[in-house]
Amino acid sequence: ARIGVTQDTQYPWNGSISLRFDLDGQHHFQLLVRKPCWTTGFALRINGRNVATPVVDHGYIKIERLFASSDIVEVNFAMDPAFIQTPATLTANAGKTAVQRGPVVFCFEETDNPCFSGLVLDNDITMVDRYEPDLLGGLVTIHIPNPITGLTQKAVPYFAWDNRTAGRMAVFINARN
Repeated sequence: ARIGVTQDTQYPWNGSISLRFDLDGQHHFQLLVRKPCWTTGFALRINGRNVATPVVDHGYIKIERLFASSDIVEVNFAMDPAFIQTPATLTANAGKTAVQRGPVVFCFEETDNPCFSGLVLDNDITMVDRYEPDLLGGLVTIHIPNPITGLTQKAVPYFAWDNRTAGRMAVFINARN
């Protein structure tokens, strides 16, 4: 049996993943799509129809069916920004929090945050993610109000730090709660 799969995605910038099948006939098999531990939810569509109660087993979305050529499986993972608490074993970072969106960890650079020494996170504050097409070829950034000053703090993907101007950078930031 010949089974071809073409994946179309802009992952990790958005959570939409499309799988198009190219088969030499119809074939019954089980497709397993990993459900990342960071996602808070997902939607599954097969050939444009919502799957109301997808099966998740041991971290995988299980799709068992008779597949045909041109079938399309679409998974859309929620990618809301989230706070990451420092593990208790990292005593040097006690009371600090980091920011993650999907699989990407973010950092705060001095170039975006002139009040760098006053960066503070509050785990109850809403973060806003924004795609900035002119930033280093196009990046998602996260904007978070500073609970003390009211100024907006900007975080960029960790892998992109120190690509504009020299300055300080931090991943784990003091947290108020």
